[in-house]
Amino acid sequence: MIVIVIIGILAVIGGANFIRMQRNARMAACISHQRGVMEAAVAYAIDINVPDGNMNVSVLLAAGYVPNNICECPSSKVDDFDDYTILWADNFPEDITCTFLGADHEFEP
Repeated sequence: MIVIVIIGILAVIGGANFIRMQRNARMAACISHQRGVMEAAVAYAIDINVPDGNMNVSVLLAAGYVPNNICECPSSKVDDFDDYTILWADNFPEDITCTFLGADHEFEP
């Protein structure tokens, strides 16, 4: 009986660690996606004159600057390829935001 209790306690601790590690992995993947989108936005800015304001990543996808696999936050369950918003200032991408989880997945360019 004591062995079963000890195994149960270890399973609870291991399960909590597993869930935390999954969340951290999704956050790291989202930040990596944002980095890739930002690099594509810089290339887009070199080729095209972009007005100041916000632009969705779907514009970069439609123009062929990013592949669809980095247009989604890994925590999102919907494949709509529009989970990132890019802030433009002076024809240059200034900031990028994960619209799915926002500040939880913040990338600092």
